[in-house]
Amino acid sequence: MKILLTSGGTAVPIDSVRRITNMSTGTFGSKIALEFLRLGHEVVFMKAKGSKSPLSINIDLKHKMLSVSEYQTWLHSVEKYTDKYFEYEYTTYEQYAEM
Repeated sequence: MKILLTSGGTAVPIDSVRRITNMSTGTFGSKIALEFLRLGHEVVFMKAKGSKSPLSINIDLKHKMLSVSEYQTWLHSVEKYTDKYFEYEYTTYEQYAEM
């Protein structure tokens, strides 16, 4: 099955300075996408710029270094899904609607 998911906040400009947006980080959408990938489905993931991605890795280098085994686990999961995962990024609602 082919799954289309959108995730993250969307910004709509009011004028050249202001915009209306929401604070969504994309965490929930990323988790849903990853579960569909684990089930063997093809995922088209549209995400707001700066929001989370299901195959990204978040590291706080001030508190923890990524071990070799953690990196290898992450890399293996990314390689496993590359043929079934397609990601597109947008900044504004207009870009989102155009996609």
